Amino acid sequence: PFRWIQRNYYRADNSTDEDAYVKNLAAKASYAINRWNVSVFYVDTVGNKNGLLPYTIFKRLKEQFPSVLWIPEGSDYMYHRYTSPLGDLWAGKDVARVWPNAMEVGTYTGLSMCKVSV
Repeated sequence: PFRWIQRNYYRADNSTDEDAYVKNLAAKASYAINRWNVSVFYVDTVGNKNGLLPYTIFKRLKEQFPSVLWIPEGSDYMYHRYTSPLGDLWAGKDVARVWPNAMEVGTYTGLSMCKVSV
Protein backbone atom coordinates (compact mmCIF):
# COMPACT_ATOMS: atom_id res chain seq x y z
CA PRO A 1 0.00 0.00 0.00
CA PHE A 2 0.94 3.61 -0.52
CA ARG A 3 2.27 5.36 2.58
CA TRP A 4 2.36 9.08 3.18
CA ILE A 5 5.72 10.27 4.46
CA GLN A 6 6.48 13.88 5.36
CA ARG A 7 9.84 15.01 4.09
CA ASN A 8 11.73 18.23 4.31
CA TYR A 9 11.44 19.95 0.92
CA TYR A 10 13.53 22.96 1.81
CA ARG A 11 17.25 23.41 1.51
CA ALA A 12 19.46 24.93 4.20
CA ASP A 13 18.88 28.38 2.66
CA ASN A 14 15.08 27.81 2.87
CA SER A 15 14.73 27.63 -0.92
CA THR A 16 12.32 25.04 -2.26
CA ASP A 17 13.58 21.71 -3.55
CA GLU A 18 11.33 21.66 -6.63
CA ASP A 19 12.52 18.27 -7.82
CA ALA A 20 11.56 16.69 -4.49
CA TYR A 21 8.10 18.28 -4.57
CA VAL A 22 7.45 17.18 -8.14
CA LYS A 23 8.71 13.66 -7.47
CA ASN A 24 6.53 13.32 -4.36
CA LEU A 25 3.34 14.69 -5.91
CA ALA A 26 3.89 12.74 -9.13
CA ALA A 27 4.28 9.49 -7.19
CA LYS A 28 1.06 10.14 -5.27
CA ALA A 29 -0.79 11.13 -8.44
CA SER A 30 0.44 8.06 -10.34
CA TYR A 31 -0.69 5.78 -7.54
CA ALA A 32 -4.16 7.35 -7.31
CA ILE A 33 -4.61 7.42 -11.09
CA ASN A 34 -3.63 3.78 -11.46
CA ARG A 35 -5.60 2.55 -8.45
CA TRP A 36 -8.78 4.65 -8.61
CA ASN A 37 -8.62 6.44 -11.98
CA VAL A 38 -8.53 9.78 -10.16
CA SER A 39 -8.19 12.97 -12.21
CA VAL A 40 -8.65 15.74 -9.62
CA PHE A 41 -6.07 16.49 -6.92
CA TYR A 42 -6.31 19.02 -4.11
CA VAL A 43 -2.89 20.15 -2.87
CA ASP A 44 -3.01 21.54 0.67
CA THR A 45 -0.59 24.20 1.91
CA VAL A 46 1.41 25.20 -1.15
CA GLY A 47 3.84 27.45 0.59
CA ASN A 48 6.16 28.08 3.48
CA LYS A 49 7.51 31.07 5.40
CA ASN A 50 9.05 32.30 2.14
CA GLY A 51 5.72 32.41 0.33
CA LEU A 52 4.04 30.24 -2.28
CA LEU A 53 5.73 27.33 -3.95
CA PRO A 54 7.06 28.19 -7.40
CA TYR A 55 4.37 27.80 -10.08
CA THR A 56 6.89 25.76 -12.07
CA ILE A 57 6.16 22.79 -9.80
CA PHE A 58 2.60 22.71 -11.16
CA LYS A 59 3.82 23.41 -14.68
CA ARG A 60 5.96 20.26 -14.51
CA LEU A 61 3.11 18.24 -13.00
CA LYS A 62 0.69 19.45 -15.70
CA GLU A 63 3.18 18.43 -18.38
CA GLN A 64 3.51 14.99 -16.80
CA PHE A 65 -0.27 14.60 -16.17
CA PRO A 66 -2.06 16.71 -18.80
CA SER A 67 -5.55 15.39 -18.01
CA VAL A 68 -5.32 16.04 -14.26
CA LEU A 69 -6.99 19.02 -12.58
CA TRP A 70 -4.65 20.34 -9.89
CA ILE A 71 -6.34 22.40 -7.14
CA PRO A 72 -3.73 24.13 -4.97
CA GLU A 73 -4.86 25.77 -1.75
CA GLY A 74 -3.13 29.06 -2.56
CA SER A 75 -2.19 30.75 -5.78
CA ASP A 76 -0.74 33.66 -7.64
CA TYR A 77 -1.45 34.69 -11.22
CA MET A 78 0.89 32.13 -12.79
CA TYR A 79 -0.81 29.27 -10.95
CA HIS A 80 -3.92 29.90 -13.08
CA ARG A 81 -2.09 28.80 -16.19
CA TYR A 82 -1.51 25.26 -14.90
CA THR A 83 -4.05 24.77 -12.10
CA SER A 84 -7.52 25.71 -10.87
CA PRO A 85 -6.72 27.20 -7.47
CA LEU A 86 -9.00 26.91 -4.48
CA GLY A 87 -10.39 30.29 -3.56
CA ASP A 88 -13.43 32.05 -2.23
CA LEU A 89 -13.04 34.97 -4.62
CA TRP A 90 -12.32 35.02 -8.33
CA ALA A 91 -8.86 36.40 -9.01
CA GLY A 92 -10.34 38.96 -11.34
CA LYS A 93 -10.04 40.52 -14.74
CA ASP A 94 -6.24 40.36 -14.80
CA VAL A 95 -6.26 36.57 -14.81
CA ALA A 96 -9.19 36.37 -17.24
CA ARG A 97 -7.47 38.76 -19.64
CA VAL A 98 -4.33 36.59 -19.78
CA TRP A 99 -6.03 33.17 -19.52
CA PRO A 100 -9.69 33.51 -20.64
CA ASN A 101 -10.41 29.86 -19.78
CA ALA A 102 -8.93 30.07 -16.28
CA MET A 103 -11.01 28.64 -13.46
CA GLU A 104 -10.94 28.68 -9.68
CA VAL A 105 -12.58 26.12 -7.45
CA GLY A 106 -14.71 27.90 -4.89
CA THR A 107 -15.63 27.00 -1.35
CA TYR A 108 -18.86 28.38 -0.03
CA THR A 109 -20.85 27.56 3.05
CA GLY A 110 -24.49 28.12 3.89
CA LEU A 111 -25.78 27.77 0.34
CA SER A 112 -28.79 25.62 -0.43
CA MET A 113 -27.87 25.42 -4.11
CA CYS A 114 -24.87 26.22 -6.20
CA LYS A 115 -24.97 28.30 -9.38
CA VAL A 116 -22.00 28.34 -11.71
CA SER A 117 -21.48 31.49 -13.73
CA VAL A 118 -18.81 32.29 -16.24
